[in-house]
Amino acid sequence: MKSSTLLWVLALSGMVLSGFVHGHATLVFGSLEVDPDPPQSGVPFTLTLIMSDAAGVPVEDAVVLAELHAPSGGDPVVVSLEETPVGGNYSAQLTLNEAGGYRLIMRDRTFRQEEARANLQLEIGGEAVGPLSFIFPPTATGRRSLTTWLLWLIGLPVAAGLLVSLLVLGSGRRSAEGEKPDQPS
Repeated sequence: MKSSTLLWVLALSGMVLSGFVHGHATLVFGSLEVDPDPPQSGVPFTLTLIMSDAAGVPVEDAVVLAELHAPSGGDPVVVSLEETPVGGNYSAQLTLNEAGGYRLIMRDRTFRQEEARANLQLEIGGEAVGPLSFIFPPTATGRRSLTTWLLWLIGLPVAAGLLVSLLVLGSGRRSAEGEKPDQPS
Protein backbone atom coordinates (compact mmCIF):
# COMPACT_ATOMS: atom_id res chain seq x y z
CA MET A 1 0.00 0.00 0.00
CA LYS A 2 1.36 3.43 -0.91
CA SER A 3 2.13 5.74 1.98
CA SER A 4 -0.25 8.42 0.65
CA THR A 5 -3.08 5.86 0.52
CA LEU A 6 -2.22 4.75 4.05
CA LEU A 7 -2.34 8.36 5.25
CA TRP A 8 -5.82 8.81 3.78
CA VAL A 9 -7.04 5.56 5.35
CA LEU A 10 -5.70 6.57 8.78
CA ALA A 11 -7.12 10.09 8.49
CA LEU A 12 -10.57 8.81 7.54
CA SER A 13 -10.45 6.18 10.29
CA GLY A 14 -9.62 8.90 12.80
CA MET A 15 -12.56 11.00 11.67
CA VAL A 16 -14.94 8.05 11.87
CA LEU A 17 -13.69 6.94 15.27
CA SER A 18 -13.83 10.48 16.64
CA GLY A 19 -17.61 10.23 16.44
CA PHE A 20 -17.46 7.56 19.14
CA VAL A 21 -15.29 9.63 21.48
CA HIS A 22 -17.59 11.91 23.46
CA GLY A 23 -15.52 12.52 26.59
CA HIS A 24 -12.74 15.02 26.95
CA ALA A 25 -9.60 13.39 28.21
CA THR A 26 -8.19 16.30 30.20
CA LEU A 27 -8.46 17.56 33.74
CA VAL A 28 -9.95 21.00 34.23
CA PHE A 29 -8.88 22.93 37.32
CA GLY A 30 -11.27 25.32 39.01
CA SER A 31 -10.87 27.98 41.67
CA LEU A 32 -14.09 29.45 43.06
CA GLU A 33 -14.14 32.75 44.94
CA VAL A 34 -17.00 34.46 46.78
CA ASP A 35 -17.41 38.23 47.02
CA PRO A 36 -18.05 39.47 49.65
CA ASP A 37 -16.29 36.82 51.69
CA PRO A 38 -17.87 35.55 53.90
CA PRO A 39 -21.28 35.55 52.20
CA GLN A 40 -24.21 36.44 54.45
CA SER A 41 -27.80 35.18 54.29
CA GLY A 42 -30.18 37.58 52.53
CA VAL A 43 -27.30 39.61 51.03
CA PRO A 44 -26.37 39.32 47.33
CA PHE A 45 -22.95 37.86 46.63
CA THR A 46 -20.95 36.91 43.54
CA LEU A 47 -19.46 33.53 42.69
CA THR A 48 -16.41 33.85 40.44
CA LEU A 49 -14.90 30.75 38.85
CA ILE A 50 -11.49 30.62 37.20
CA MET A 51 -11.01 27.55 34.97
CA SER A 52 -7.78 26.29 33.38
CA ASP A 53 -6.47 23.08 31.87
CA ALA A 54 -3.50 21.04 33.12
CA ALA A 55 -1.08 23.32 31.25
CA GLY A 56 -2.55 26.43 32.91
CA VAL A 57 -4.33 27.63 29.76
CA PRO A 58 -7.66 29.35 30.51
CA VAL A 59 -10.73 27.28 29.57
CA GLU A 60 -12.99 29.47 27.47
CA ASP A 61 -16.54 29.00 26.15
CA ALA A 62 -17.53 26.61 28.94
CA VAL A 63 -21.07 25.96 30.13
CA VAL A 64 -20.89 25.97 33.92
CA LEU A 65 -23.65 25.71 36.51
CA ALA A 66 -23.59 26.03 40.28
CA GLU A 67 -26.18 23.93 42.12
CA LEU A 68 -26.64 24.85 45.79
CA HIS A 69 -28.46 22.58 48.24
CA ALA A 70 -29.67 24.28 51.43
CA PRO A 71 -28.89 22.74 54.82
CA SER A 72 -32.64 22.26 55.47
CA GLY A 73 -33.21 20.45 52.15
CA GLY A 74 -35.75 21.44 49.55
CA ASP A 75 -35.22 22.25 45.91
CA PRO A 76 -31.69 23.28 44.98
CA VAL A 77 -30.85 26.74 43.67
CA VAL A 78 -29.24 26.42 40.22
CA VAL A 79 -27.41 29.34 38.62
CA SER A 80 -25.55 29.56 35.32
CA LEU A 81 -22.13 31.18 35.50
CA GLU A 82 -21.55 33.54 32.57
CA GLU A 83 -18.13 34.06 31.01
CA THR A 84 -16.55 37.41 31.80
CA PRO A 85 -14.37 39.41 29.37
CA VAL A 86 -11.32 37.82 31.01
CA GLY A 87 -10.88 34.41 29.34
CA GLY A 88 -11.48 31.43 31.60
CA ASN A 89 -13.38 33.47 34.22
CA TYR A 90 -17.08 32.92 34.90
CA SER A 91 -19.40 34.60 37.41
CA ALA A 92 -22.94 34.68 38.75
CA GLN A 93 -24.67 36.76 41.38
CA LEU A 94 -27.16 35.23 43.80
CA THR A 95 -28.76 35.60 47.21
CA LEU A 96 -29.33 32.75 49.66
CA ASN A 97 -31.78 33.41 52.49
CA GLU A 98 -30.81 30.54 54.77
CA ALA A 99 -27.59 30.54 56.80
CA GLY A 100 -25.55 27.37 57.18
CA GLY A 101 -23.50 24.89 55.19
CA TYR A 102 -24.68 24.51 51.60
CA ARG A 103 -23.66 21.58 49.45
CA LEU A 104 -22.37 23.19 46.25
CA ILE A 105 -22.15 21.09 43.10
CA MET A 106 -20.18 22.72 40.29
CA ARG A 107 -21.30 21.27 36.93
CA ASP A 108 -19.37 21.58 33.66
CA ARG A 109 -21.81 20.86 30.81
CA THR A 110 -19.63 22.15 27.98
CA PHE A 111 -19.69 18.95 25.97
CA ARG A 112 -22.89 17.44 24.63
CA GLN A 113 -24.16 14.38 26.54
CA GLU A 114 -21.66 14.65 29.36
CA GLU A 115 -21.28 16.47 32.63
CA ALA A 116 -18.28 16.84 34.92
CA ARG A 117 -19.10 17.48 38.57
CA ALA A 118 -17.22 18.72 41.59
CA ASN A 119 -18.72 18.69 45.10
CA LEU A 120 -17.87 21.56 47.45
CA GLN A 121 -19.10 23.01 50.73
CA LEU A 122 -20.11 26.69 50.95
CA GLU A 123 -20.78 28.25 54.34
CA ILE A 124 -23.30 31.12 54.40
CA GLY A 125 -23.11 33.40 57.42
CA GLY A 126 -19.97 31.79 58.84
CA GLU A 127 -16.27 32.44 58.54
CA ALA A 128 -14.43 33.54 55.40
CA VAL A 129 -14.58 30.95 52.65
CA GLY A 130 -11.43 31.85 50.69
CA PRO A 131 -10.81 30.34 47.27
CA LEU A 132 -12.28 26.85 46.88
CA SER A 133 -10.11 24.76 44.56
CA PHE A 134 -11.37 21.67 42.76
CA ILE A 135 -10.87 19.53 39.67
CA PHE A 136 -13.39 18.60 37.00
CA PRO A 137 -12.38 15.04 36.07
CA PRO A 138 -12.21 13.76 32.49
CA THR A 139 -15.65 12.61 31.44
CA ALA A 140 -17.44 10.35 29.03
CA THR A 141 -20.98 9.11 28.82
CA GLY A 142 -22.35 5.74 29.84
CA ARG A 143 -20.77 2.62 28.40
CA ARG A 144 -18.52 4.55 26.11
CA SER A 145 -16.11 5.59 28.86
CA LEU A 146 -13.97 2.45 28.59
CA THR A 147 -14.02 2.62 24.81
CA THR A 148 -13.06 6.29 24.92
CA TRP A 149 -10.07 5.69 27.16
CA LEU A 150 -8.94 2.68 25.13
CA LEU A 151 -9.12 4.69 21.92
CA TRP A 152 -7.19 7.63 23.33
CA LEU A 153 -4.66 5.77 25.47
CA ILE A 154 -3.96 2.73 23.30
CA GLY A 155 -5.47 3.14 19.83
CA LEU A 156 -4.05 6.55 19.00
CA PRO A 157 -0.41 5.77 19.98
CA VAL A 158 -0.54 2.39 18.19
CA ALA A 159 -1.92 4.03 15.03
CA ALA A 160 0.76 6.74 15.18
CA GLY A 161 3.49 4.10 15.65
CA LEU A 162 2.23 2.09 12.69
CA LEU A 163 2.09 5.19 10.52
CA VAL A 164 5.64 6.24 11.38
CA SER A 165 6.94 2.68 10.86
CA LEU A 166 5.30 2.37 7.45
CA LEU A 167 6.53 5.79 6.35
CA VAL A 168 10.10 5.00 7.43
CA LEU A 169 10.06 1.57 5.79
CA GLY A 170 8.58 3.04 2.59
CA SER A 171 11.20 5.79 2.37
CA GLY A 172 13.96 3.24 3.10
CA ARG A 173 12.90 1.07 0.15
CA ARG A 174 12.79 4.02 -2.22
CA SER A 175 16.28 5.17 -1.28
CA ALA A 176 17.62 1.60 -1.51
CA GLU A 177 16.15 1.27 -5.01
CA GLY A 178 17.64 4.59 -6.03
CA GLU A 179 21.15 3.55 -4.89
CA LYS A 180 21.38 0.23 -6.78
CA PRO A 181 24.19 0.20 -9.30
CA ASP A 182 23.17 -0.15 -12.92
CA GLN A 183 23.43 -3.72 -14.05
CA PRO A 184 24.57 -4.51 -17.56
CA SER A 185 21.85 -5.60 -19.92
